[in-house]
Amino acid sequence: MGLLMLGGLPLQYASRHFGKHLPGALAVVGVDAVIGEGAIVNAHATVDHDASVGDFAHLGVGVQLAGGVRIGARAWLQAGCSAGYRVVVADGTACAPGTVLVADD
Repeated sequence: MGLLMLGGLPLQYASRHFGKHLPGALAVVGVDAVIGEGAIVNAHATVDHDASVGDFAHLGVGVQLAGGVRIGARAWLQAGCSAGYRVVVADGTACAPGTVLVADD
């Protein structure tokens, strides 16, 4: 397994702080959120409660994921994207900067 980075910090450090603000990283990962192997969560990103980020996915600077969001493997949400509650992003999807995603139900 490669080194997993969360907002610029190795996951070994960051995982002890899930559910809290990471001041050195400037990223927030909510309670019961799952970050996949090799995934990147950039500065000022938020992964809310019960959300999941797939293996090798990339969340750009300032990406905001609401509770229950599912980001597929190798997906790329560029800077400033936001995903509302229960949004599902398929494997390998790329979203342009500033995209707002909403669930279709």
